[in-house]
Parts: sequence; C-alpha cells; structure tokens
Amino acid sequence: MQSNKMQIHQSKAEPWRITLIDTGENTMTGGRLKRVRPYLGEDDFCFTYGDGVSDVNDVNVADLIAFHQRQKTLATLTAVHPPARFGKAKSRLNWQPKWSLERALKETVSWYKAYQLNQDMQAFTLKQIAEYIK
Repeated sequence: MQSNKMQIHQSKAEPWRITLIDTGENTMTGGRLKRVRPYLGEDDFCFTYGDGVSDVNDVNVADLIAFHQRQKTLATLTAVHPPARFGKAKSRLNWQPKWSLERALKETVSWYKAYQLNQDMQAFTLKQIAEYIK
C-alpha cells in the first residue's frame, strides 16, 4: 500500500470487489468499520479483521450470507475457534490457557464496555491481569 501499486498474480476473476483502505494503525475494529462506511454503498457486505480470515471448512460464506438475509438484521457476527493458535507455546513451554474461550470472550467484552464508558483502563486492565494470573 505504501507505493499505491497493485500486482495481479492470476488473471482468473471472481465476482468480488475488494477494497483495501488504510484506516490507521491504532484504529480498533469498530473504528475501522466506521471509516470504510463511505465505500460500502447500500448493498450487503462482508467485513473481516486480519485475524478473522477462516478456512472454508469453518464457515460457509454463502450459507452465512443467506442466514443473514433471512434474519433481516443490521449485522451478523461470526466467530470461529481458531485451531492451535498456541501450538508452539503448548508444545515447547507446556503452556495451557487458564480461561475457557467463553470466559476470555466475556472478559474481552467487559474490557471494551469499560473503554466505551471511559473508565480508568490502566486500572481495569491491571485488575483483569491480576484475575488471570491468580
């Protein structure tokens, strides 16, 4: 993106329109979505963050879009359990997560809520870290 050039690796074309937008290095996901809004138009769209890319075996995108359209909602959120993200830490350091996926998601949501409410984030984060390591 720095040189504003694009390289085509194959001439086969998919029926997609892909737009890359620099939304700022420190912008969080919600802010990124807000910053790309002018490019979206009125059609349905799919939005992912860098770590949201999934194997087609995890999520059938066509089924997901059909589900979203049937629900007639503003947004549909999809999450997948990533495979062996900490494989090296487990195998080399014998590391095991202390929290379940559900607990980690709950704590993440509470962090974002605290941030939205302008709480003291240093104190909030240190409290979460202390809870995690006890």
